[in-house]
Amino acid sequence: MSFLSTFFRRHSGEELQPAGSAVISSQSKTLQELQFLMDRRLAEGGTPQVLLVGPPTGSLIEVFNQRGGRVTVEGEDRPSLPLAQDDEFFDIILAFDLLDFLPDDDVIALANDWARVLKPGGRVFLVARSTRDRSARRFRPEGGPEGSLVLVPRQESSASFHPRANAEWHKVTGVLELGEIVLRRDGLREISLKRVASLPSAAGPPTQESAR
Repeated sequence: MSFLSTFFRRHSGEELQPAGSAVISSQSKTLQELQFLMDRRLAEGGTPQVLLVGPPTGSLIEVFNQRGGRVTVEGEDRPSLPLAQDDEFFDIILAFDLLDFLPDDDVIALANDWARVLKPGGRVFLVARSTRDRSARRFRPEGGPEGSLVLVPRQESSASFHPRANAEWHKVTGVLELGEIVLRRDGLREISLKRVASLPSAAGPPTQESAR
């Protein structure tokens, strides 16, 4: 079985886990929907355009490339805005362990620009921490043995942490439509956002130089 097929098979029923911890069986809504969206785009004859926000890993990029997608990496923890891409460019945007470390105004600005570069019906998938998690250590997702996914500690840490309860996510998603919030057994939350069919005129490119 290929790394790609094993990755998606395992991820449809497993969680992100800190490196070295046991994998807890659970349903991953994010990865199920990712697979569905990419398959649908390919069936339509297109190439799924994926934006990976935050420091990337080669294994994740390989997964999406092998599955027929085209990956763009925005490797900064505080991406400069507006993004360089044209309007309605991406099908999928992924951001893991990112927005919990940005204040509300920065998250709103970033979400609004994501809405600009997303195609109608495009999706944003986030992994956010529990409000009880106060760790300053940052993580990045990495492909593990037999296609498993682990959270690998990064060298960086952050003194700025902005935990949000589920109800608070409605306030920071800008013009994106908040979908489902799934609480996982490891304390992380999977959050999906959708780009509505038509955006208000105020959702154009942000005027500030960055989301700092």
